[in-house]
Amino acid sequence: MRKRFTRAFFAMSASAVVMAGVGLGAGAASAVTNVHKDTVACGSSCLSLFSDTLGSGTTLNAYVPGDTGNPADGKAGQKVNMHLAQNNRPNGDWIPSVSGRVFQFCGFLANDFFSPTSYPCLNYPFFQVFEMQWSPNGNESGLCAGVAVGGVNGENVTLQPCGVSAKTVWIADRNNSTLGTDCRNTVTPPVSAGDPSVNFCPWVNGADTNFSDPLVATLDTGTSSPTNQMKLTRELLHNNIASSNQQFALFVGPVA
Repeated sequence: MRKRFTRAFFAMSASAVVMAGVGLGAGAASAVTNVHKDTVACGSSCLSLFSDTLGSGTTLNAYVPGDTGNPADGKAGQKVNMHLAQNNRPNGDWIPSVSGRVFQFCGFLANDFFSPTSYPCLNYPFFQVFEMQWSPNGNESGLCAGVAVGGVNGENVTLQPCGVSAKTVWIADRNNSTLGTDCRNTVTPPVSAGDPSVNFCPWVNGADTNFSDPLVATLDTGTSSPTNQMKLTRELLHNNIASSNQQFALFVGPVA
């Protein structure tokens, strides 16, 4: 049976994801239900992803012309980057979903999302699988941060149809985080680049079939049109910690 994600997976708001163990405990989750990020319309449904390299002032962004807030303006293949965070920017609105755990999508059948010999299946069978759906002003677009091909070193992270394949799913590699603890916990901005008190971690793309050296989301600060583009590159570890441009953290709430 094809392990296709259903719209039921998108029913979890950011605060619900938090309560499910992706972020804070249930008591803390209630404290974020009335805050807004990136736009007021998106509210507590949205999470912001930011990098260890740039800090919380620059967050995940869909490079969609005009930044009008119309989800119909988004097209598969449009690039994903990091952009200056502002509370009135719809292109920075992302709604997360927890799609299950890795082992649920491992198998030898052609329709299984992950190869059973892939890095996530071998190393992280009980880790959660995420999608990040671009949702300007809180309106779901059906497009998630992912890749078009998958398994290609250097491939651009782009908007792709949600819930179709492993190309739009991600696993938080908390074993190789900066502090070695659970990096799914949301943090409170502002966070400066390289803040030693914040636990950043790599995000492994589900489409890679390698059994080692997985492909992870990587910030390329040398790009233009757009700047600070997101790509997939092999995870680079030093003492079990990934490179700064492969480390990311999350927050809920307004830009500080």
